[in-house]
Amino acid sequence: MAVITLPIETKSREFDGKLWLSIHLANHGHSVVLGDKSGIRSQIQRTELQPDLHIVKDHAWSSSQIKKMVSLKQANASIAALEAEGGVFSSDESFLETRCSEDSLRDIDHIFAWGSRPAQLIAEGTSFSEEKISITGNPRFDLLHPELREIYREPAERLIERFGDYILFTTNFTRANPFDKEKLREVAEKQDRTLNEDRVLYQRELLDHFLEGITSCSEDFKNYSIIIRPHPSENHEFYREYFSNNPSVIVKHTGDVRAWIYAADCVIQNGSTVGIEAAMLNTPVIAHEPETNITSYDRARLPNLVSISTHGLEELLDQIEMYISQDESYEMDTKQKNELQKYFENVEEPAVLKIARVINKMEGLENETAYLEPSIKQRLKKWVVQTPLAPYIQQLRGVEVNDYRKQKFPGLSIEELRARLQEFEEQVGGMDLEVRQINHLDDVYKIEQNK
Repeated sequence: MAVITLPIETKSREFDGKLWLSIHLANHGHSVVLGDKSGIRSQIQRTELQPDLHIVKDHAWSSSQIKKMVSLKQANASIAALEAEGGVFSSDESFLETRCSEDSLRDIDHIFAWGSRPAQLIAEGTSFSEEKISITGNPRFDLLHPELREIYREPAERLIERFGDYILFTTNFTRANPFDKEKLREVAEKQDRTLNEDRVLYQRELLDHFLEGITSCSEDFKNYSIIIRPHPSENHEFYREYFSNNPSVIVKHTGDVRAWIYAADCVIQNGSTVGIEAAMLNTPVIAHEPETNITSYDRARLPNLVSISTHGLEELLDQIEMYISQDESYEMDTKQKNELQKYFENVEEPAVLKIARVINKMEGLENETAYLEPSIKQRLKKWVVQTPLAPYIQQLRGVEVNDYRKQKFPGLSIEELRARLQEFEEQVGGMDLEVRQINHLDDVYKIEQNK
């Protein structure tokens, strides 16, 4: 069967869902390579990896990303896109402008769309063939279904043991509080886009409202910890410094966000995918939408639509009080579910089954690739990373991972991967899979059936 590469950019968001997909693809006989996006890219460049199918996280690449796909296309490998944020956007125009690049779409062979609405926008708003779009949903939302969400029970219980009862604020103010302002501007320029100044100003106002809300919660709900879960691309130290004298406010970005949602008494967000995840997990969720002076910028509306909205500080505090004083779980109404279904195909049916079926039927996936013979330099690099001394050689060369990349992908050990596989096995039954690390340097692993 085929060799399929599944790179991970943001571990806390993508790992569980892509591991879940890897399990299903491996059970269908494919060899799946899962791990750090940069490590997989390096291994392809060294010809250490020669995938038949490479699954990317979006279809709006920068010019440098397009260049990195050249070796795959030259080798006749297939490229599919499975968006990391494909169902959450502020408008149709925004989706087409920021998520769909014609230059990228030319190199993509298939798209796994989150729902019927995103699929329709791609088919009608770009030159990409509708026949190459499959409406599947994203596997990470499979794990929110009642029969699978127990995968988060144990980590959620550990969180409660550690922090007690808590209220969870998730932030995504990546323009008002970016990890690196210069890097943000550089990325925008690479993608031929300018920073939306209204978006920056809007987020600054909204950030102030959230800081006010967090402070008030810590004063009004003294029996609760207040957890801030920042976006992977935010400056997390900003929150730590701001609340350094408030011991009941804790800033955490470790572990999968779904475990944090599962354990929370209440979740507060605005325009974040977390709002949808909380609603699907039946955790009480609030979209805090205070009035701002900037009215020309729209946030992603779907996460707020499936939440209960508040528009002022007192209303926010009253809604939190109501949620934490009752034991009832949160339930979306029919209108919310119907709207969500347009953007999320796997609200009820798993995405992994649909994706596996499509991949199994893709023509020319096996025995069609023809990678160039590696150069002497590539063979030498491949030999170096295969030796146990590879990490020490990297240190001697002074090669360091930048802080931003560490924040998004803090590492993945084979022990952690095997432990998570074991937890999945406990939920869904026996699986006879083998896991091995590709080399001694990269956090990249091959998952396949035991032979």
